[in-house]
Amino acid sequence: MNKIKTQQHSNFWFNDLYEEDLKILGRDKIDDVFQLAAHRRAISNFVNIVTGKNIPVEFEERGNNSYTDGETVTIGASLKDKDFDPAVGLALHEGSHIKLTDFDGYRTFQTNLSKELIEKGRRVLGDSEILLVSKIRSLINYIEDRRIDYFIYKTAPGYRGYYEAMYNKYFYSKVVDAALQSKEYRDETWDSYEMRIINLHNKHTDLSALKGLKKIYKLIDFKNIGRLKNTGEVLNVAVNVMDEILNHLETSSGKQEQEQDNDPDEDNNKGDNNLSDKNLKPLSENQKKSLKKAIEKQKNFLDGVAKKKKVTKKQTSDLNNVDASGAELKEVGSEDLREWYDKKSSGKVNAVVFKNFNKQFIKSKLMEPFGLRNKLWYKDAFKSNTEAITKGIQLGTILGTKLKARNEERSINYSRKDSGKIDKRLIAELGFNNSNVFNHIQTESFTDVVLHISVDASGSMCGKKWTKTITSVVAIAKAASMIQGLAITIDFRSATSSDGSSCPSKPAVLFAYDSRKDKFQKIRNLFPYISARGPATPEGLCFEAMMDQYEATNRDKKTYFLNFSDGWPQFNSGKLHFYRGPARKFTKKQVQKMEQKGITVLSYFITQADLNNIYQHDKDNFVEMYGSGAKFINVESTTSVARTLNQMFLKRGNQ
Repeated sequence: MNKIKTQQHSNFWFNDLYEEDLKILGRDKIDDVFQLAAHRRAISNFVNIVTGKNIPVEFEERGNNSYTDGETVTIGASLKDKDFDPAVGLALHEGSHIKLTDFDGYRTFQTNLSKELIEKGRRVLGDSEILLVSKIRSLINYIEDRRIDYFIYKTAPGYRGYYEAMYNKYFYSKVVDAALQSKEYRDETWDSYEMRIINLHNKHTDLSALKGLKKIYKLIDFKNIGRLKNTGEVLNVAVNVMDEILNHLETSSGKQEQEQDNDPDEDNNKGDNNLSDKNLKPLSENQKKSLKKAIEKQKNFLDGVAKKKKVTKKQTSDLNNVDASGAELKEVGSEDLREWYDKKSSGKVNAVVFKNFNKQFIKSKLMEPFGLRNKLWYKDAFKSNTEAITKGIQLGTILGTKLKARNEERSINYSRKDSGKIDKRLIAELGFNNSNVFNHIQTESFTDVVLHISVDASGSMCGKKWTKTITSVVAIAKAASMIQGLAITIDFRSATSSDGSSCPSKPAVLFAYDSRKDKFQKIRNLFPYISARGPATPEGLCFEAMMDQYEATNRDKKTYFLNFSDGWPQFNSGKLHFYRGPARKFTKKQVQKMEQKGITVLSYFITQADLNNIYQHDKDNFVEMYGSGAKFINVESTTSVARTLNQMFLKRGNQ
């Protein structure tokens, strides 16, 4: 087989339909659970598109094998660039088996074997029928693979690159090329036939190497493989090939049993078709060892047990948690953040966004950047959070009445008009030649509103800052639950750590609540576990990662963004140094992007100190990022919160 020279096929894919999931597979660590999850999600998408079926794709856990059981595609866990395209090809190949292969017929084909073939098999191979069945099964595997790969190759040409990468990995081998042109595998034994048949598609194949090989080639007929419409037709071809092989295999007594072949095109004499014996080169001992491994690799592929890297049970558990969390990786940052002295710095980093917050998430390690995995370990923090939430609900009931203007309609009656609806109070004036007895009623109402609340959950927000923030956030959520047309989402910003250290690895966002799908009870039950524990404040980086979750304002809906944070953005992962002026400018840029989408931005500065004692440079930095939306208020005051929110909601341009 020729090795097909292609560039990494996924390079096109990374920048197209699945860029969001795959462009970040630049592979910091090949066992990174987030990258593995993105890897599986991306391959699963391809399998489902090609097959038209929702086929599960799982990592191999208990062995080094990648196979299909007729229901699930199982892949290996390597994320190396050179392995990715072959992994996609292999997953597509096995997914195609699920779509096209009749597994029931494949498992029970031996019941339809003729007595004549079974008897011939016993005479040539031995008394065991099992041996005959296993060899026919190998032939079925090879021919069925050619059939389903041709089907996908023809019907989905955009995926050919992945198939080519797969065949390059599992079938192309220089030592196989050499063996096909050597003196090896030219005796009429099963091993010779098997090796020659599974490499019939190789350009170096020699049809004169074995008796009957030319006829076998014609029976399979690769150029017209599309004529085989189902697995049953493949079974018939495999049986015919096996019958031809049996005609030429040597018996155990050393005699060669042959049946008369009347095909004039069949050449039963070796050596006069392509290569004469004297021109055949022998293989070295090292080549023979390599050839044995190469053939084993090919046979494993055909048997559906291609060796792949496995995941541990712990990784399987972590992957399930990542999938349940709806985690996505987003590349954030810009070249403007590159450090001039660090040539390796790209100015960018991968952020992780968690879309599902539930009990499973809380119990997993994914919860660590956002708070408490076990309330028994953090009794005081859990109690403090619970008290803050209770207080927030109480204040929210009051705040809801202060924001009731969202529910009201403004009606203005324009009387004494010459058309419209008759004003009964003016009917008497018709007798005095006054025809203007009509009125118009103009009603003004508010459009629906979505308020996105984003909370800084970094370590600097702990203590009183955190309880004040949670109280205010819950109060606004409670008030929103009382007001028609006001939806609210709440997310928390933090950073993951590397290998349990205090060093940040990725900016992280947790979407914890959405009133459009979650009940308010979720705040009561799950928010006590959320706490300020993040190792960094990746403010603008998180904003960029969240951006596509925030709807743009339109004529039917107005979108607002409310931030709670204590000031300066800061994040240093070793790859990206995000702090001071560049970090503030980048954060400001993200705020401007929101405003360009028609999103009104409001940002509360959180401090433990008295509001009158905030350092001026802290105020200046905050205003630099959030502009006129920067507010310095007591966030536990329903009056102050209501005033700033109403100012935002009731602007004439926001109605």
